[in-house]
Amino acid sequence: MLITTIIILILCIVSSGFAGNIYKKLSENSESVAASLTMPPLWFAMLAIFFGIFSVATKETPDLTAIPIALLGGASIAMTSSIMIESMKKVAISISLIIINLNFIIPVVLSAIFLNVPAAPLQLAGMLLSITVIVLLNLTPTGDRQAGEKPKKTAILLPLLACIGNGLLNFCITVNGNNGSPPMFFFAVVYGSGALGGLIVGCVTHKVRGGKGFPITKPAFKVVLPSVALLGLCNGVCFYTERLLADGRMNPAALFTTVTCASIALSLVVGFLFQGDKLTKKSVISMIFCVLAILCQHSGIA
Repeated sequence: MLITTIIILILCIVSSGFAGNIYKKLSENSESVAASLTMPPLWFAMLAIFFGIFSVATKETPDLTAIPIALLGGASIAMTSSIMIESMKKVAISISLIIINLNFIIPVVLSAIFLNVPAAPLQLAGMLLSITVIVLLNLTPTGDRQAGEKPKKTAILLPLLACIGNGLLNFCITVNGNNGSPPMFFFAVVYGSGALGGLIVGCVTHKVRGGKGFPITKPAFKVVLPSVALLGLCNGVCFYTERLLADGRMNPAALFTTVTCASIALSLVVGFLFQGDKLTKKSVISMIFCVLAILCQHSGIA
């Protein structure tokens, strides 16, 4: 079982780590707020159909009691995805991902309060270590901004909102795993409601701002389509494997701290190798601290 858990965890980490860099690609091709709002429903709809088909194919019995938490998850993922695309227009990818990655605190705290799943002392030490490295070593915008230029408070607010949304989504996934509800049905509702809500908000925003036609123009759509498909794959793999891990394989502290820290390290490496980010002393120290924080989580792995 441990080997299976490790394989699932690797899939979760890799898909989570690469997703952030794909969001950056989408942000570069988003021409407006409305476009940022209507891009996510493209892959949400794809995943809703995928999970819906597999729910029927595997003969899952729909759990109607899971719908409210799934709808909350849908609202959370719609908000998070669009904000992530929009926020990366305003600050460097590193600062956006780092603030958003603080979301792991939310499901751990909520799980301890509402699900009675507390973290062990060593796990808490690992969490504090990861929080320390994220805040103290990386909370300095680099990359996209010019030297001496400070980010606007409103720009930092967007990643913070995405952080909250992603944390709520992870908690919803944890609740679903804790209750043992059918995962395929759960994700079909999450992505279906997220697609519908995001599309409605995006089109209304586009209309209010006086836009004509669909928010994503045909040339822009052709450019982002490969990234949308790839992000849909990463998104689906990441959250489904996360759901499998939450089903008794790892407690919330171990799961979200490990995935977050490993994803940060992977994003930094990918950014350095493929996106021109500089490998600084801070980023190297951050990766070392991430490894130490992960090692503190061993007691939470079943």
